[in-house]
Amino acid sequence: MEFDRIYAEVDLGRIEENMKAMKEHLRPGTKMYGVVKTDAYGHGAVPVARTIDRFVCGYAVATVDEGLKLRRHGIEKEILCLGPVSAGRYQECLENDISLPMFEYRRAKELSDAAAAEGKTAKIHIAVDTGMSRIGLFPDEGSVETVKEIAELPASYQGARNAVSYRVIYGNTRAINIAEIDPQGSAEEPWEEQSIGNILKKIKTGDERTLKEAVKESVTQLSGRGASLQKYQIFITELIAEIFRFGTLNGLNLDEIFGGTGDIYREVMQMESPEALESWLLKTGCQMQEMIQNGRQDTTKSFVTKAIEYVREHYADSSLNVESVCKNLSVSTAYFSTVFKKETGKTFINYLTEYRMEQALDLLLNQDEKTYVIAEKVGYSDPNYFSYAFKKQFGMSPSKYKAEKRK
Repeated sequence: MEFDRIYAEVDLGRIEENMKAMKEHLRPGTKMYGVVKTDAYGHGAVPVARTIDRFVCGYAVATVDEGLKLRRHGIEKEILCLGPVSAGRYQECLENDISLPMFEYRRAKELSDAAAAEGKTAKIHIAVDTGMSRIGLFPDEGSVETVKEIAELPASYQGARNAVSYRVIYGNTRAINIAEIDPQGSAEEPWEEQSIGNILKKIKTGDERTLKEAVKESVTQLSGRGASLQKYQIFITELIAEIFRFGTLNGLNLDEIFGGTGDIYREVMQMESPEALESWLLKTGCQMQEMIQNGRQDTTKSFVTKAIEYVREHYADSSLNVESVCKNLSVSTAYFSTVFKKETGKTFINYLTEYRMEQALDLLLNQDEKTYVIAEKVGYSDPNYFSYAFKKQFGMSPSKYKAEKRK
């Protein structure tokens, strides 16, 4: 028997069965984390994490780099880093929503300061030394006091969220003190209704240039008036409500643009600069403008066809996923996924996998390439996960399939 190289075949199906059995023995409401440190103990962190995702509330890793690897591969659930982390890595952890172990007030204060400076909330968990003498607080009275001090650090969740929102008003170049975020409202300012109305008018009757001018003027007014956070939130709420009302009255397919009102409200509220708000508003306005000017009410078939063409051109890109396709097509993932399955009878990920497997099969039978080389050529950066996907599709490993066909 010929082997490309020495390897261990991991049965992800058995791992899934084990997780299901463990979950069934837990009390209702009990949370379970998947510990996938050191590459899931050699089993492959990414494929294992994907396999157990529906059973766990989050994952635990040993280092920041292991956590970043999961994020790069689309893992969105909570990630706990179990090992100590230097202050130089705090920024990456804040940006990628990775929870850090805390066992010293000094370290917690450094992280709190870094988070407050960015208008973010740092996620932490208290590390306790359970007897292995690695890291963590001893379970004694002194440690209880340390935990209390850490819990009282500034930049509460609401304060940090408010600071993020204020970056839209003042911009990223200004340092924001939590204490200056005062929701005390000012007198009603009639410019808001007029500003929103002007934008909607340009969407319907203007061109991209005049729309851009209207959007810029509106965002500049919002920033220049030093609006309170409360005022900003009211403006955004009214703006999105009016956009939806306008779209409905003009018979536009709003799902194609937004996907869901909840998502879009959250997306806009979390923008971190006036430029980001201006960019989003201009992009949205241009999409609606194009729909009105071209009478484009139903683009279902066209964007599904474009998506298929995009997959065939970019299937070798390991970062290709539904988000990147939707970004290219300027359509929401929720709406795209629904329509794609309706038109093709398959989910997008199933279609992408099947197409990649077709290309892999052709390479396997017609080229004398190693399995890991074929995996890279069809968009799999992890040869182990490629072998798993191939076996799931064809019932046997790539090397065995190749041997069977050449008999």
